[in-house]
Amino acid sequence: MARGIPEGEARRLVVRGFFAELINKIPVEELREHLGDAIEARLAKAGA
Repeated sequence: MARGIPEGEARRLVVRGFFAELINKIPVEELREHLGDAIEARLAKAGA
């Protein structure tokens, strides 16, 4: 909030950043895309 980012959006950015680091280590592109999509769907569903 100190940087003008709402708390919910800040949480989503942190979660995405955490998972992006892990997902980028997966050598199979199709699996990376599937996991990325699944994470985005969960974040949207949770409202996080």
